[in-house]
Amino acid sequence: MDRSRFKSVLSIDTSYLWVSSSYYNEGKIFSCFHLRPFNHLEMLNTCVLKVSEIPEKLPDAILINIGPGFFTSLRVSASFVKAILLYRRIPVFGFNTLQSMLVGLPPGKYISFLDARKGEIYAQSFLVKDGIPYPTDDLPLGIYKPEDVSLKGYAKFSGYIRAINLISLFFKGFGEELDESFVPLYLRPPDAIVNLATPRAPSNP
Repeated sequence: MDRSRFKSVLSIDTSYLWVSSSYYNEGKIFSCFHLRPFNHLEMLNTCVLKVSEIPEKLPDAILINIGPGFFTSLRVSASFVKAILLYRRIPVFGFNTLQSMLVGLPPGKYISFLDARKGEIYAQSFLVKDGIPYPTDDLPLGIYKPEDVSLKGYAKFSGYIRAINLISLFFKGFGEELDESFVPLYLRPPDAIVNLATPRAPSNP
């Protein structure tokens, strides 16, 4: 697919603690980054309206991080995108959160990671060349104990997740096109499902 034909692209991220949105329009980029943790529902629409021409004009494509990340956080941007898909058939592309976090870093080998709670992290290994991270086979995407992800020659990195990075990845050919039936990348089931599967006896029978 020739992605140079996309003249306007909206990228959004709610995969972790913060909300980020960027809008590419014929070479110009506008961005919004909201640092108040877990304020996704309130701030996503605000950020999108601040940077884009929605609702007057829809973009040619929408980019979204589909995970890994927090279960509820991922659902916010997924629901937003699905609502637009139902309204208008616009191409939507999904990206790896851990890969997007490394865009723009100096050349080298990195282990990108995020807190997965319960004493674990989401992690994956990448090689960054010309500011673009490429997955390597040394540490596949997964959930690990922090002490299990120390690899020789790799630097660990965790930082802010910026929607603007998805635009760089998109025009380098990354991102899988999604349809309205897509689900975020959940590496572990949410606690609600786990608790339903293993019910506890009531404390006051």
